[in-house]
Amino acid sequence: MAMLVLILIAVTVCLFLVLIIHRDFFHDFYSPQVLLTLFFLLFYIFPGFWFIKGKDLFSKAVEPFFIGGQITAPIKIYAIILAFLAFIFLIAGIYFVYWLHSHYGHRRSFTGYKIHWYGCNFILILLLYISAGILLTGFLIKILGGTVSIFHNPGGKFELLSGKYVFTTGYIFLGIASTLLLFRYKKITFSFLLFLFLTVFSASLLVNRGLIFILLLTIFLSYNYYIKPMGIKKTIIYSILLLLGGVAYKVLQVFIVSNLSLITFFKLRFWEYYWNSIWRDISGDILIGPQQLSLVLKSVPSLLGYQNGRTIFGFPLALIPKAFFPDKPLVSGAGIFTQNLFSNIGGTTIPPGFVGELYMNFSTIGVVFGMFASGLFLGEIYWRMKHWKSAFMIFLYSYSLFFYIYLLRGEFLLINNYIFFILLFWFALRFSSKEKWLLEK
Repeated sequence: MAMLVLILIAVTVCLFLVLIIHRDFFHDFYSPQVLLTLFFLLFYIFPGFWFIKGKDLFSKAVEPFFIGGQITAPIKIYAIILAFLAFIFLIAGIYFVYWLHSHYGHRRSFTGYKIHWYGCNFILILLLYISAGILLTGFLIKILGGTVSIFHNPGGKFELLSGKYVFTTGYIFLGIASTLLLFRYKKITFSFLLFLFLTVFSASLLVNRGLIFILLLTIFLSYNYYIKPMGIKKTIIYSILLLLGGVAYKVLQVFIVSNLSLITFFKLRFWEYYWNSIWRDISGDILIGPQQLSLVLKSVPSLLGYQNGRTIFGFPLALIPKAFFPDKPLVSGAGIFTQNLFSNIGGTTIPPGFVGELYMNFSTIGVVFGMFASGLFLGEIYWRMKHWKSAFMIFLYSYSLFFYIYLLRGEFLLINNYIFFILLFWFALRFSSKEKWLLEK
């Protein structure tokens, strides 16, 4: 029964995707409705097949620590149906924005667009952000125990960085610096590649490859819209390279901890760890949508009461250091979820996923309204980006889209990183350049 429900939903979504792609007005492959439909297939439908059969690594690794017991087949079916409902309202929100603009919006047309850069201001803001990024990354390395231990004990890093949010933002400053160089010169330069490498290194210290994926994909999509359109083939190739690169980082971490010589490691363990890491990442760490949602449905509200917006609207509290607010309540969805529902799981947290967190706070009605609101937001910035094509709107859409995809797997507390990144980029662009549209009709 569960497999039949999953197959019907999969066929429905595939047909829906075909209809979206073949619409004349929505022919852009990088539009939110296309990419989010593909993501839904990969994140919820595809892993649902091995999840229902009980062959996924996430369940095997996590369920022994879950105090709610085994996840039954009805819960798995309910999770997949709820995810499908969330997807429908997300896409409905996107199309509702398009409908509003096509019927009631003011259609502005431009014959051109121009951005003027202020040379001194650009250099000043670039030096400021690069200095801040390198300085914060240096402090981060010191907090983690120095250069020798930065790849060791990844689980323990969460405890070391607790309450030290400001020291985890170095990658943001470096990422904005590299993006500014791309927008300024409209080509891939040595300086851009250098600071992009430093950005990836800084983000990798946080043991969160998702941050690296967001940054790289944001730069890729910004390049596509602002400089030179990229085809679907290149998108697929670069996506595969990103995945393999992420796994390579994990293998490097294993090599450093193993204390083996490079030659011995390659002979004995490299391919074993490489291919096993790919499978572990796919079935145990990346494509875990139905598993996350099933854990939430199993435990809320029977084992954990509804949070009533605590983890959705409490994100500003996370920015206040504990030294100033010792009794600060826990507002992390992953923290609350792990602390109350898992025992002896070690130095890590289990994120409920954005859909799961909406349910954790407001039940099914929260999922409906939350996903519809998400669709409204993504649809609006995409429409503005396509019609205005300003540097800021291109960056805003690119970063928002991939951040939201990452948010669906993580927790809403990540919105702090999103707001901080967008504000810093807006300030840098506003300070170092002037945008204007030519001959508005």
